[in-house]
Amino acid sequence: MQLLFPQFRIKDHRLGETPLELPFLPRRIGLFSSALCQRGVTFVLLLGVCAMKCAIKFIPFLLVLLALSGCASTGRVQGASPIKSRHLDLDLIFATTSSAPGNGEEEKQMLNDRIVSGLKDTHLFKAVSANKAELGSGSGIAIHATIKEIKRVSKNKRLWAGALAGRAQIWIQVTVSDLNSGNQIETFEADGESSGGSSQAGTTEEAVDRAAGVVVGEVLKINSLTAE
Repeated sequence: MQLLFPQFRIKDHRLGETPLELPFLPRRIGLFSSALCQRGVTFVLLLGVCAMKCAIKFIPFLLVLLALSGCASTGRVQGASPIKSRHLDLDLIFATTSSAPGNGEEEKQMLNDRIVSGLKDTHLFKAVSANKAELGSGSGIAIHATIKEIKRVSKNKRLWAGALAGRAQIWIQVTVSDLNSGNQIETFEADGESSGGSSQAGTTEEAVDRAAGVVVGEVLKINSLTAE
């Protein structure tokens, strides 16, 4: 109480100097504010600790979201020309690929195999092959994909460099023409990109798969638009 109610001496001409206790309100308010401030700081610190604990619990979940979203593999079509023929019977599909000499021989074969297998898996066509003699006679289309550029990421590079290896990419030019007449039906560019952002991301093979999937999707579009 002595701190909150200090003594003051006053002088009276009749009584002389007399001690008198008066409430010293400014000092009471100051002590109360100090105590309240200390409790507020403690409360803020406790909130910070709780927030950190919650954030740590959600880190694995956030990592999974990153792996499934921004780091996923992709493929897309660019610069597609208008489809010139509106009445086609796509019974047979002849698929071939090419690349610059000495560059992309392995990817060229891989791309062709993925396109052929992808179209066969749809069960929409009588025959799909990279060998024209296997197709026999009939109507259909010829697909030719030319590899323009490749950015490779090997399995070893992904293993040692992880996310720092970046994304594998492939760019191709595709021409679709009538199997018998050779008349051009459509041209388009396509690219495939592997996943990235982690040590479990894809390699060149995944990029080729995505590019082949784009070609298959475009052929299915042609089939739906030109069906009689």
